[in-house]
Amino acid sequence: GVRVIQAPEASPPGGQAATALMKKAGVLAAATKNTVLAGTCVQRTMQSLVEGEGDVAVVEYRLTRMPLFKDKTEILPIPAEYFPPPPLTFTIGVMKTAPDRDLADAYVDFIRSAEGQQYFENAGFIPAISAEGSGWWRNWGWSMSDTTASINTAGAAASPTKAGSRRLTVWRRLTQTAMLVVMGQWSFYGIFRCPFIVPYVSCQNCPVLTCHGRLFSMFWGFWLLLPVSVLLFGRAFCGWACPGGLVVQLSAELAPLKLRVRNWATRLLPWGKYLALAGVLAVWLGLGQPREAIPIRVGEFFASVRLTFEHANTVWLVRTGIVLGMLVIGFLVAGAWCRFACPTGGLLDAIKGISLFKIYKTSACNDCGKCLRVCHMGTRPAETTAPTAATAWTVALRMPSTSVVPPERADAMPDRDD
Repeated sequence: GVRVIQAPEASPPGGQAATALMKKAGVLAAATKNTVLAGTCVQRTMQSLVEGEGDVAVVEYRLTRMPLFKDKTEILPIPAEYFPPPPLTFTIGVMKTAPDRDLADAYVDFIRSAEGQQYFENAGFIPAISAEGSGWWRNWGWSMSDTTASINTAGAAASPTKAGSRRLTVWRRLTQTAMLVVMGQWSFYGIFRCPFIVPYVSCQNCPVLTCHGRLFSMFWGFWLLLPVSVLLFGRAFCGWACPGGLVVQLSAELAPLKLRVRNWATRLLPWGKYLALAGVLAVWLGLGQPREAIPIRVGEFFASVRLTFEHANTVWLVRTGIVLGMLVIGFLVAGAWCRFACPTGGLLDAIKGISLFKIYKTSACNDCGKCLRVCHMGTRPAETTAPTAATAWTVALRMPSTSVVPPERADAMPDRDD
C-alpha cells in the first residue's frame, strides 16, 4: 500500500488540522493504517517525504513552496469541502504593552498592505486581501471593518496587570455592596417570605406589606433598568449588581471544587439554569403564579419566617429547599447557583448576545486558559480574530521529477483503500 507520513502532534494548524481533513474526507482510518512515520514537526515530515521515507503526506501548501522542498514533490490540490473547520488564518494584533505603538501600528499596516501580503503569497498562503482570501474570511463571518477593529482593539482585551485586576475587583465589590444595601431586603424576602412560587415578579399583588418589593420605585426601577443593563452590558448584572451574586462569589472563595475546566460536567451542568428558567415561565405564565405559602407576620422577622415554613405548601418548601440547597452547595462547588441553577442568569445568558459592549478574545490570546482558571463562572470570552492570510491544503507526493500536478489532475489522488 501507499506509505503515509503524518505529523499528528505538530503545532497548529499542521497536526490536528491535517487529521481533521483526512477524517472529513473519510480516509483517516486507511491513512493511519498505512502510516510509516508519525512525527511532531511538519517541516521534518516534508524532509522525510523528500528523502523517500514515505510516499504521501497531507501538508499545508506553503511547505511545498519552501526553498528546501520546492519542486521536489508532486502536488495534488485538495477540494475545499474537505478543509478543516475555521479558523485557518494567521492573525496579527497589537499588544497593549507595546513600547512603541506607532511602530507596531506601522508594522500591522505593512503586513496588511499589498507589499506585505505578497510575502504570504510567495510562501504559499492565500493573502487575506486577495479575491480568494476575502472570499474565505467572508464565508467565516468576517468583514474588513471587523478586521480593522480587532487589530486596533487587540490590546484592549489583553489580560490586565495584577494591580489593574485588584482595582477592578474593588470597584466590583463596591457596586455589589451598594446594590446589597438597596436590594438586600427584597432579595431576602423573596426567598423566605414571598408567598408566590416565582418571587420578585408579582410584588404589586403581594400581601407582605413590609417587603421593599412593594415599593413602586423599587419594583419598576429594577424591572426597567435590568433590560437596559442587558442591552448595554449583557449579563453584567449577575457579577456587578445582583446581591445573590455577591453571596455566591464570596462562598466560591471557600469552595474546594472550582470546576474551572472543560469536561462533560462543566458542559452539561450549565443547562440546568435553562431548565430552571423553563420551569419558572411555566409556573408564572402557565399556572398563573399560584400562592403556596401563608405570609404570617407576628413580631420578629425570623419568627415570621418560621411560621411561613410551618404553614407553606409542599411545592413552596421544595422550591425554597432547592434554592437554599444550591447556595449551600456553593460552599463546595464554586458558583453552583449562578452557573447551574439560577433562572434569571439563564435568561440573561440567553439574550446577552444583543448587548452593545462585550468581552471578547483577540488574536493576542494564546489559549493559556488563565481567564478560565480565575473566573468565578468558569467561562472564557468569545473569540474574535483578524485574518491576514489563509492556509491552503494539498497532498504532497514524493516523486523523482520536478513537475507539479495542475488542478485538473486532482482526481489522480490514490484510492483510499490503497
